[in-house]
Amino acid sequence: MSKLADRENKRKSVVSDIVSVQAEEKKEDKKDIIPRTFYIGTDHVKALAFEKAETGKDLSEIVREALDAYFGEKMEKYK
Repeated sequence: MSKLADRENKRKSVVSDIVSVQAEEKKEDKKDIIPRTFYIGTDHVKALAFEKAETGKDLSEIVREALDAYFGEKMEKYK
């Protein structure tokens, strides 16, 4: 096998390992997450965009944290 082909095979292997590790981490982080669509006002959209830029979190994580804060201890009652 040529050096170029050998190097490409190694690169593919490393990339594959990185992707599989990231996928496993995401599976562990997500617990019973169900996709939903809701309509929100433009002020909320702007606030979410600023929060995302400041924290680096994705929008879903920001919304989940806000809902957890809103419901607080009531969440146990609804489980």
